[in-house]
Amino acid sequence: MRRMRLAAVMAAALGLNAAGDALWFRAVGGNGRDKSANWLTGVDTAVKRMPQAGDAVMLSTSRLQSETPPVVIDKNLPAGNIVLEGMEGDTVHLQNELRDTAGWWFYWAFRACGAAGRTLTFRFTNGDPVCTRGPCVSLDQGRTWHYAADSFTPRAFTYTFPPDAQEVWFAMGMVYTQRDWETFLTRHAASVAFIETGTLCASPKGRAVERARVGCINRPPKYRVWLS
Repeated sequence: MRRMRLAAVMAAALGLNAAGDALWFRAVGGNGRDKSANWLTGVDTAVKRMPQAGDAVMLSTSRLQSETPPVVIDKNLPAGNIVLEGMEGDTVHLQNELRDTAGWWFYWAFRACGAAGRTLTFRFTNGDPVCTRGPCVSLDQGRTWHYAADSFTPRAFTYTFPPDAQEVWFAMGMVYTQRDWETFLTRHAASVAFIETGTLCASPKGRAVERARVGCINRPPKYRVWLS
């Protein structure tokens, strides 16, 4: 009997059950990482004491938790714009990043990684930037876009990630970047009689603003249309 009690006390102190499985809760921080100090010392963060032999049954049923891999929300994509405020359960709180502007503006674009198979709600906290058809979604890093939200309001949208989607891009519209422009020019490189490219002007920060003439290049056109 003494040996059995001693074994129970040692197992509880080490955080093990009779089969040798860990029973103690691993505290996880807001960034999804373990709070290693609590885990390594064996401290039960809920009750602030060392494990007791009598706790084994209680902890095996109520303290075991399965860890979910962290979801990464960032603006690391061409024309990315977002400020992440935090995540509570399956709700992400964020806002569009206000820069180079005197007031509120509508544009935003961000990516979500590590959410395959999950359903998340993205809620904006600084306005109503979701357009009338919902967010634009890309599963191939911006090469193609489509409207795919499960539901949406002017301030939030809910999206179910495909089970194999490791990286998904979201934006207020179908983002057109330098890569898309260069792909277009490459596709029509042989059409010199149809398209002519050049520089329209320079931006306030010195970037060349590119332009293209399409249509009647070698003779005066009957009509002219300006697209911006």
